Amino acid sequence: MNVFLLLVLLTLAVARVTRLLVADAFPPVARGRSWIAARGDWQEYLTACPWCVAVWVAALVTLAADVHYGLPAPLVVWPAVAYVAAWVVATETHDEEN
Repeated sequence: MNVFLLLVLLTLAVARVTRLLVADAFPPVARGRSWIAARGDWQEYLTACPWCVAVWVAALVTLAADVHYGLPAPLVVWPAVAYVAAWVVATETHDEEN
């Protein structure tokens, strides 16, 4: 697979999963996010922070891509994908009323 295409797909996948975890109103995820947020201040912050969540999502997705495709330089790809995906999610407007 083309490395550039793989990086774009990794970034979009991480952005989508990150948005699902921090902002979407999908009931099972929203309930889980509310349950975690109710545990304390820093947990609430982490559940709503795309910059925090994207790092862990990118780690898992980069690891999977490395195992399956032999991704070149996964330790460089991981933070780059996390940064761009978090930036994409952070710049979107979120519907907070759902």
